Amino acid sequence: MWIHRKLILIFYRPLFIANLTINAIAILFVRIWGWHFVLNTLFIKAIGYAILIGYQKMLYSEVYFYYRNAGVAIRTMYSYTFCWDFLLFVVLIYFYFLIN
Repeated sequence: MWIHRKLILIFYRPLFIANLTINAIAILFVRIWGWHFVLNTLFIKAIGYAILIGYQKMLYSEVYFYYRNAGVAIRTMYSYTFCWDFLLFVVLIYFYFLIN
């Protein structure tokens, strides 16, 4: 992973704002409906991930060849990206829990 960290950051850059927006929507749902809705936010995150994968495939599909030529599989890039995003989501939920 650390060998390709710059490639992962380049890959994650167009998705970062969209992922933050999805995280904010999920936290907003937790704020509106309470803490028993936290597990349902995972469904919101899954829908967001599906939308982002579709967005990437529609607009940036020619970039996949760059990553393949660099020796990184696209599934690996998505795995790392979504793991980092989910970790960010857990940290945001934890901070929201501490604030309330």
